[in-house]
Amino acid sequence: MKEETDISIDDIEPEYQFQGLQASKSPPEYWQVKIFSDSQTAIGILTLNWKIENNRSTSHEIISLIKSIQKHHGIRINFDWTPGHADVRGNEIADKLAKEAAKEANQIQKEAHITVTKQDIKTAARILVNKKWQHRWDNSDTGRFYYNFHQTVSKKSTFDYPDHKTAKIIRNLRSGYYLKNYQNKINQNIDPKCECGQLETVEHYLLFCENYEEARQKLIHIDPVPIPN
Repeated sequence: MKEETDISIDDIEPEYQFQGLQASKSPPEYWQVKIFSDSQTAIGILTLNWKIENNRSTSHEIISLIKSIQKHHGIRINFDWTPGHADVRGNEIADKLAKEAAKEANQIQKEAHITVTKQDIKTAARILVNKKWQHRWDNSDTGRFYYNFHQTVSKKSTFDYPDHKTAKIIRNLRSGYYLKNYQNKINQNIDPKCECGQLETVEHYLLFCENYEEARQKLIHIDPVPIPN
C-alpha cells in the first residue's frame, strides 16, 4: 500500500518516467527502450488511452514526447508493469524517490501559506551570521588568550566596570594589545621584552614583573567594592 500524503506518489512517479524519456532523446544507444513501472494507472494512461484525472499537463507532455521520440528518432518505447514492493531493485529506488518527492512537494505546499516578513529575514540572517562568526572564533588560530575570557561572540558586550576608561584598560590587558610582546608581532623592530628583561606578556605584567610589585600589592589589599543588589 502506498503511503498517503496530500500529494500522491502516483502523481510523482510519471514525472520520473518523463525524465527517463528525456534522457533517451540524444543520442540513442539502443533502438528500443523498455520502461518498467508499478503504477498501472500511469501505464494505462500512456498505452491504453485511459482518462487522465490528475497532472494532465505532465501526462500530455509525456505522451507528446513518446510520439516525438518514436517518429523522429525511430526508437520504440515499451511500458511493462512490475509489482511494487517485490524487492525489484530499480523499482524500489524509483519508489523511494517518488515518496521523497511527494513529501517534499507537500511540505513546500504547506510552507507556501506562511507569511514571511522583512523582520523574519533580518532575524534569520543575523542568526546565520552569528553562527558563522562563532564557528570562526572557536576554530581560529589567533586570539586564543583573549578567547579564554570571551568564548561567545556578541555585538554587545556587558561589563561590570565603574566606567568606560576602566573597561577599556581591562580589555586591552586581556588582549595584551599595548604590551611589547604583542606589539612585536605587529612590528618586529619593537623589543618584546619588558624593562626587567622578561617577555612582556599579560601574565608577566599582571603577576610577576618586579617593576609593578608595589602597585600590585596595593590592588590586592584594596577592599572590594560592594555590588548593589
